Amino acid sequence: MVRRRADLFSAYVGTDQNIGMVRAREENHKATIERLCAAGLDNGVSALQKIGPNPARWSPKDFTTVAKWTMRSHPATNVQIIQLLKAAVWFTPGYTLRDIRDFVSGMHFSTERLFAEIRTYDAWADGTHFTVPFFIFQGENDVVTPPSLAKEFLEDVTAPLKHMELIRNAGHFAAFTQPEQFVRAMLAHVKPIAIGG
Repeated sequence: MVRRRADLFSAYVGTDQNIGMVRAREENHKATIERLCAAGLDNGVSALQKIGPNPARWSPKDFTTVAKWTMRSHPATNVQIIQLLKAAVWFTPGYTLRDIRDFVSGMHFSTERLFAEIRTYDAWADGTHFTVPFFIFQGENDVVTPPSLAKEFLEDVTAPLKHMELIRNAGHFAAFTQPEQFVRAMLAHVKPIAIGG
């Protein structure tokens, strides 16, 4: 959208920047297994060893299993994510148990329907040229969408201005688990552009 209608945007801001599952899968798989071993999560190690690192061979269920154990491989950020989801779904006024069940069912439905695209997505294939400033504000401990891969993508981006900032003590969903840091980054880097400063 930002490439097709750059006139509608002041800047691109990415967080939990997903560059796809095509690149660095072997390294990510190995790193996740090492973290699971260090945390004593043997069931996760067995599950990921059985599934393997190649998304081309995964089913939607395998994808969900890999995502679950990837998040659990970093216990501190996994706790942050669970607390976030509880606050957003379980404790939302007016939500019923049926709403929560539908929320979970919807996630599974979306994964199944979109899985062919999910496992073949590659950010580079969509292009690396942007005509608006390009920012990434990423959790420093994000094991789901690692900041190292987001940085690799940023290095190949061409834009009038580009910048990446790590959000401390945050993993995935950093904008929600550390909102103060995210807002500070937005105010410091994006607001001046948006208001023409």
